[in-house]
Amino acid sequence: MSYVQKVIGPEEDVVYAAQVHWIVLVKGIGHLLIGGAIYLALLALLPTQETVPLAAVLLLWGCIGLWSFICGVVEMKTTELAVTTKRVIAKRGLIRRETVELFLGRTETILVDQSVLGRLLGYGSISVGGVGGRTAPIRNVINPLGFRRAVVNEVEHQYQSIKAARGSSQ
Repeated sequence: MSYVQKVIGPEEDVVYAAQVHWIVLVKGIGHLLIGGAIYLALLALLPTQETVPLAAVLLLWGCIGLWSFICGVVEMKTTELAVTTKRVIAKRGLIRRETVELFLGRTETILVDQSVLGRLLGYGSISVGGVGGRTAPIRNVINPLGFRRAVVNEVEHQYQSIKAARGSSQ
């Protein structure tokens, strides 16, 4: 069961859930591919005894790439970002967990930051700010504009519900 499913209340529904983009895996894959290509090129060009010291360096390079790839997978699997009918919930981390929950009525700003590559591939960073200055920054989120739209729609829905309730009580 996900963190979001564990913490939502009985009268609360998830209206939008965002995920981390696969771009977080590119660094690790790039390290592995570059290291492998260099190693294969060295095997073809140099005698075997001369490739041994370089192989150790490339093995280290490969370990860095593998570690980077594993970190990307962990980030993808452990980051949760959701808009519910009552709040915005952000959680990231496996062992060192960071969570932020902002009630929609206390949400002040939604900052979306997208690079050119992010615009082309459909990912960006989101920071949700609430009353009191607390933000929930999450990087490399798929469709950050859709997330912002979901927050704005839910805030507007709450506002209209409050307005209707006040109008009917008078």
